[in-house]
Amino acid sequence: MPLKPTVTRTLTVALLFLPCHLLPCFADPPVIAEKCRADLAKRLTVPAADVTVGATRPCTWPDAALGLPRQGKVYQQVVTPGWVVLLEARGTHYLYTAAETRFQYGGPLPLWQYSVLSVEPRLDEPNLNGTVVQSSVLGTNPTQLLDTASELYPQPNGALLAAARTSRSSHELLYLAPGATGAPVALAGAFLFEDAAVNSGGTEWLALAWDRVGGTTQVVGGTVGGARDDHWTVDLPGDVAGERRLHWDLDRPVLAGGQGKSFHELTAEKVWTKLAHYWPVATDLMLNKSEKLVIKQVTVDEKPGTAVVREWFTGDEKPVASLPGFVSAETTVTPEKRFVFLQGKQDGNSAAYMVDVDTGETIAVDSGPRGNARLFLAPPREWTALLKLIGE
Repeated sequence: MPLKPTVTRTLTVALLFLPCHLLPCFADPPVIAEKCRADLAKRLTVPAADVTVGATRPCTWPDAALGLPRQGKVYQQVVTPGWVVLLEARGTHYLYTAAETRFQYGGPLPLWQYSVLSVEPRLDEPNLNGTVVQSSVLGTNPTQLLDTASELYPQPNGALLAAARTSRSSHELLYLAPGATGAPVALAGAFLFEDAAVNSGGTEWLALAWDRVGGTTQVVGGTVGGARDDHWTVDLPGDVAGERRLHWDLDRPVLAGGQGKSFHELTAEKVWTKLAHYWPVATDLMLNKSEKLVIKQVTVDEKPGTAVVREWFTGDEKPVASLPGFVSAETTVTPEKRFVFLQGKQDGNSAAYMVDVDTGETIAVDSGPRGNARLFLAPPREWTALLKLIGE
């Protein structure tokens, strides 16, 4: 689950006690911290004087990855003396890991509340499924979550629903509880799943499913952990068109249609009720009562691009970030509205970005081999022990 606002300060202290061996002989702060300061100033486009060293701690890294390994990259397996370096700029703490002459950028600490999921291809998989890998938003600290899946439906509570192809004409819907390891729970089978959602308590699920080729889409649902074939089926409302998505709002099932322009609630009696003037929190770009976030398609150097701006109720705008050559197709805002995750095309290829609304920092996200990277509202697994250490 996302960290509480007060946790970032605690996390700053907790990072000084990462599980690596203390080396008390090093000076504090190390010389490499100045290179980290210069790097952060360049990333944020601020004077170096506006970046301060918050804290440092000497440690030894188990290999040359300096605690931030990347998927598919081979590192020299040599114990490396170094430091954890915490910098502060614009009211935010930033993580760096370092050795004597080099460093790795770990990003703003609040960003470690979240991670990214992608499906990595498996050459030996006859049904063209892949392995689900979770990594930090910066693409570091990868962990395998599922052995086999083809489509991902990450949930706001940190749970994961996924579809695995079992044959050319069948998929199976799988459920992995927040923080769970091991085999997922099989929920149901269908020809194809369009979308799926689970309630906040992890007790009930529902999905958009096709029963056969050329069939109609229906909503199916059931109890997590119940019999695989014990589920109900409901036809879609007659006025839902275009792209459809499911989510739970205060544990009431909601179906969005027409690119999020129409919404229907499914009552306990399995009857659809149209919701007027409804706006889901997950896509709400209002930052406060007088200001909202706007994602605009623009032209930069005669090429399409995307601009992220803050717009006041008066119509005045303040630029946040500019992404030349990138055309956004899907937007996800984190619960505290600090970050916005953008998916789309960069010069015709799949691409994704995370934009820090407060500082304007833009982080390119690895969109994965299949271009299906998804934002996950849970920290990377390798940081779970750290979250437990600070009492979350």
